Amino acid sequence: MLFPQELVNLLIEFSEGDLPTLLSLCLVSRACYHVARPLLYREVIAVSSFNRQVVVGKKLFSSVTSDSQLASYVHELTLDSDCYCRESSMSMPRLLEVLHEALHSMTKLRKLRLTFPDGCVDEFPIDPLLVDHDFQLKAFFWRDFRWYVEQQAQLGQFLALQPHIHTLEIVSGPDATPASFDVPPTACPNVETFSGNFLYYKALAPTRPITTFVWNGVSSVPMTIIDEMSAPFSKLRVLIFHEGFPNNLNLRLLTSHLNSLEVLHLSLEDTRTTFQSYQQIQSAQNFVDHLHRLTNLRIFVLTVYPPRLQFHEHTQCILAHEWFSALPHLERAYLNGESMSSDELLCWTRGDALEPRRTHMEEVYEIYRTKYALETALLKPFSDISRFKHEEHSPIGREKMSGQKDLGLSFGWWKQLLNWDIISFFD
Repeated sequence: MLFPQELVNLLIEFSEGDLPTLLSLCLVSRACYHVARPLLYREVIAVSSFNRQVVVGKKLFSSVTSDSQLASYVHELTLDSDCYCRESSMSMPRLLEVLHEALHSMTKLRKLRLTFPDGCVDEFPIDPLLVDHDFQLKAFFWRDFRWYVEQQAQLGQFLALQPHIHTLEIVSGPDATPASFDVPPTACPNVETFSGNFLYYKALAPTRPITTFVWNGVSSVPMTIIDEMSAPFSKLRVLIFHEGFPNNLNLRLLTSHLNSLEVLHLSLEDTRTTFQSYQQIQSAQNFVDHLHRLTNLRIFVLTVYPPRLQFHEHTQCILAHEWFSALPHLERAYLNGESMSSDELLCWTRGDALEPRRTHMEEVYEIYRTKYALETALLKPFSDISRFKHEEHSPIGREKMSGQKDLGLSFGWWKQLLNWDIISFFD
């Protein structure tokens, strides 16, 4: 049976962003498959996850690295290199060769996320895979946690050729961070959001319009440098200390420069020894004593894990009363409690008689996305960023007919799909 082309186009257009439905339509006919390909391969995610859609993403990655036409459809690519090598039995050097070749064809690529975990044991240069490409990125995430690797010159050269990047992340392991970061003055002149340690921020911020800084790393920051960075700090609207807090940070001096700050987020996790973690949490909680200096603050978030080191609810109530009295623009304060799960928060809101309501981190992320155009991928492992984490998120899947089983999204259907090679089936 032949479907009218107009109907095929309409179905594909309606299913944009809904991976399960797109895959279902691809199996209907060759016409559907060829029309759907630009959307099917628009976002490719190959990460470590038990999620079924992410498993399909790994198959899509295998396809785009073997077919230049399919690679030309890719707008967003996320790759956990160590995970892919383990699951595909491909060596890391070979993966880099394959990826470099595929990137040549990804002329429409706008977002690139790459991570190289500390589990990578082969000694080889990674940065050369970034050279000699025609794409122009808007967002670039580079996470390299290999303990013995220093940033190579090619990274700076690559950034110099990417004038349209507005979101940039450069994260490395503490032992891999170089003593200096030489970035060309022309590199990424329009960056507005940066995630990385203070060394990288110090190199980029003075000559770039960075208004959002996700501060990774716990190394000490000399008082003299804070004064030198007063102008970049004064431009910040969003400051997030992510999974750690700098040692011996002069909070009084820092807060005196944060004149435009609207969002302050302290995200602390017990990833080191208990003593070190306690020291960081103590330092971060001392930040609370200086909140009254942030007169333009609108949102304050403090998440501490394990939650037993968090403020008790009674203490939160006292602090919230003080904050709302001292800060005329403060709208909400989010804090987790000692008996709450990892993503649960208490939200204290101005005008609610200081009665907190329970919510989740996703509410905070939604504020970041909608009000501050912040990519929440900066705050999550790559394995959490897929738009297709749950089948019920698909617009068609949510509209199941009462009493009927959604065969298109059943586990059996997924298992059958993963045993098929869509490309060879039609081409």
